[in-house]
Amino acid sequence: MSSLDRRRFLALAGGAGSALALAACGGTSKAPQAPAGGNGGASYSGPKVTVAFWNGWTGSDGATAQKMVDQFNAANPNVQVKMNVFQWVDFFQKLPAAVQSGNGPDVAAMHIDDMPTQAAQQVIVPLDDVASALGLKASDFAPAVWNGGEYQGKRYGIPIDVHNLGLFYNKTVMEKNGLDPNKPPTTKDEYMAALDTLKGKGVQGSWVSPFQFTGGFQFESLLWQFGGDVFSSDNSSATWNSDAGVQALTWMVDLVRNGYSPKNVGQDADYIALKNGRNVFNWQGIWQVNEVAALKTYEIGTAPLPKIGSTGGVWGNSHQFVLPRKKQNDADKTNASRFFINWFT
Repeated sequence: MSSLDRRRFLALAGGAGSALALAACGGTSKAPQAPAGGNGGASYSGPKVTVAFWNGWTGSDGATAQKMVDQFNAANPNVQVKMNVFQWVDFFQKLPAAVQSGNGPDVAAMHIDDMPTQAAQQVIVPLDDVASALGLKASDFAPAVWNGGEYQGKRYGIPIDVHNLGLFYNKTVMEKNGLDPNKPPTTKDEYMAALDTLKGKGVQGSWVSPFQFTGGFQFESLLWQFGGDVFSSDNSSATWNSDAGVQALTWMVDLVRNGYSPKNVGQDADYIALKNGRNVFNWQGIWQVNEVAALKTYEIGTAPLPKIGSTGGVWGNSHQFVLPRKKQNDADKTNASRFFINWFT
């Protein structure tokens, strides 16, 4: 990232701005606390309980998480975790309503740009005790990851990961069209030269997504590479319409205008085309690494994003564990939930 601070890291084309704005409107009402007698998840010795765990890991990250849940369940017969996976858009429709009705999960995972809003609305509760039990400290993490888990001086998130964009490239198609599959482009000149070669062979090599996922992430990466930022330093105004923003968006639009990308690319069509050999370079998230590694027809490589602007820059985010508010505190369940977070982390 161009500068690893919370403001830059959270930016999701306005998503962070709305989250922070809603958080600021949340007031200072006292948030529910953990039940007395817990040890922050350091251990669990209570009766058998079932813990509901919600997340939006619909990709290979979800498959890996399920394997870890299965391992946890086998090792801890008194705490059985049931994982439910939703599309993220559905997750944030279901979670507040479920919490309000008293039917929310015991544990959940969400992105740091979503946490201020959920904390302000008391959908989630503080878990400083879990961080203490784990011995977590700021120096263990990138500042954006650590600070992103806090709201109004309390910790609401336990970091699970950092996930960012990278360059995914179809090595098979590169080699077929005269490019070195072991030398992905690292600069603007190299990137455009490769696209010209591919275009000369009838291949549109860098599809541009008009959707936030992942076109918006590509724009933000370019915005930072051209020296811009999404918000002003005090988060009071949007600044993505700066000269840097114009340069970033112009570069993306020119890929379409000059025939390196089709027009009107559908949601995820850029990634699907990479996997079926119609696209060569895809700015994609690391959550797809396992899937492309399993492909049989095409070999997909991964590398850092090329530096198109004058400096480095890449969109990133972090999933973190959170504890949804419960209408009726069950000390055994809440302590078992903390134990699961402790084990998983």
